Amino acid sequence: MVFLLNHLPAFTVVTLTGAVGLLFGTASTLLRDRRAILGAQAAGCTAFALHYHALGAYTGTLMCALGLVQMATALPAERPRWAGALFLATVLGGLAVAAVTWLGVMSAFSAAGFALGSLGRWQTDRGAMRRCFLAATLSGAGHNGLAGSAFGLCADALALSGHAWSLRRDQDAAPARTGARA
Repeated sequence: MVFLLNHLPAFTVVTLTGAVGLLFGTASTLLRDRRAILGAQAAGCTAFALHYHALGAYTGTLMCALGLVQMATALPAERPRWAGALFLATVLGGLAVAAVTWLGVMSAFSAAGFALGSLGRWQTDRGAMRRCFLAATLSGAGHNGLAGSAFGLCADALALSGHAWSLRRDQDAAPARTGARA
């Protein structure tokens, strides 16, 4: 642990908000309730928005803001039509941001991850939600790998592990179906 602490940046707003975002993001992968998952994601997303803003990474800040609107509109199980329209507008907005700030393959991975994460947030079934998040995280890992973000890749590894473990846990806890095909 001492070795890792020697390589972390000084305790700053950037470090603190990044750590809080990572904590909530990882916790969201382990929660069982769909609304709790979205709530933890929203807390992490808020921290990451502040993190990106402190870094001067305004594209990341804007994408987090769009994600927060998505989580707010996706939270209720019963959604009015306007919520669906607003949610769709955030997806289109995120894809527009990716197009305007296009950096080739790295942006393609980012846009795909945003779209898959958006699809996951709109799901009412927790298993479908997690599968979308797994796919989104793989795409995000492509972005982070090309960007050379070691901390981003660590966050991706934690998210992949957490979602995979939770999918397995939920599958093992599901009541056995009699007479049904697997």
